[in-house]
Amino acid sequence: MFQRRSNAVRPASSSRPAAPASGPPQRDSALTAASRSFVVLLRVTGLSSGPGWTYALFGAVLFTLQTAYNFYIIIGAVREFLELRSAGEPLLRAVIATGFVGMVLLTFWLTITVCLVGGGRRYGVALDRISDVLRDVRDTPELARPLQKPGRTGECAWALTVVLAALHVGWEIGKIQQQCSESAARCGEWLLNDAPFIYVWLFVQMVAVKFMFAGHLIATGLGSVTAAAEATLGDGGTVDAARLRRLGGLQRRLADAFSGLTAAMTAELTAVTLNGVLSQIIVALSVTQVGAVGQRAVSVLYRYIPMAAMTLAGPCETCQLLLGRLGRWRDLLLRLEWQQPQQSAPPAATELALLHRSAARDLDSAGELGLFRLRRSALLGILSTILTYVIVVVQFQLSEISPSTTASPAGNVTDAPTVRT
Repeated sequence: MFQRRSNAVRPASSSRPAAPASGPPQRDSALTAASRSFVVLLRVTGLSSGPGWTYALFGAVLFTLQTAYNFYIIIGAVREFLELRSAGEPLLRAVIATGFVGMVLLTFWLTITVCLVGGGRRYGVALDRISDVLRDVRDTPELARPLQKPGRTGECAWALTVVLAALHVGWEIGKIQQQCSESAARCGEWLLNDAPFIYVWLFVQMVAVKFMFAGHLIATGLGSVTAAAEATLGDGGTVDAARLRRLGGLQRRLADAFSGLTAAMTAELTAVTLNGVLSQIIVALSVTQVGAVGQRAVSVLYRYIPMAAMTLAGPCETCQLLLGRLGRWRDLLLRLEWQQPQQSAPPAATELALLHRSAARDLDSAGELGLFRLRRSALLGILSTILTYVIVVVQFQLSEISPSTTASPAGNVTDAPTVRT
């Protein structure tokens, strides 16, 4: 994904050091080993790809295997639903136990499809662009202090991936030990049936993780540029138009990189948001199920709570972080305009006005996905809507559980039988 690029043509304002005689620098030179290894993980799992027929062939093989397995488990969910209903299980509990009769698994397949069919390639291009901008930010002499390589971003992405994998494998560890202790054939059966299921769940959550990873890389650059501008421009003196233009150009490129990231991942983010909404509904309905205590109920909560948290809260909080960085840049521009309304030379005043309008546009359009925007307010809106309908469901359940009282012609009060579904 990361390719070498020629140093023959450079902008006049760039003071980037010359490439060593051994060859041009790598495009991912602004990333640490942890971040680069995480990018490799994304490639290996099909979440990111690059140009060439090898990536296309690998994606086609993954898509074929995932499609076959997903429809296999969807058919299994439908059969399980019919068996539960035949055994007298209430309708709502059967729906929850089977993931809305396989609907959740169908959204998993949709997420995997949009990722493997073009989504990974577009993400790779967006990540290349982010890496290029971060390297330019790192090599900019105007920075108050050199850009620290975003090592914590890669390390945090790895830590989050390990935690998610441990959650899913930890739930299956008892089953693994039991089957593998019986015979090698039973252990192979687990590898064929259950291991791909863990991979499917992790794949969907990793779509949100890779967006968080790229978003935090951009946030690192935005924070460094704004800190440099505050240190070199916010001292109350005359604004240097050339310096403001250079820093503003870097900020503009970082904002454009985030817009390109959301545009590249629009389909994937929409699909994972749908997964998060369905997961949140299942969790809410599971909590309201009176008497639904047992291994099945615990399994539902154990699986769907991390799914809802990652696919809903993760992208929304990442976008909220970037909005905060963009808002900090806009506030700096406002402060510069207020501090020097008269003293600023015409070029500086013009540059401030242009950058201010650009910052306002970035704040208004950041996280736009067409159907909705990635905002903390969107997350709260989803929560409030789900809670409203859950309250209605609880009221219906309470009316079914509590025996209703009716008065007889003689005035006696009798309990009418309760009808349960």
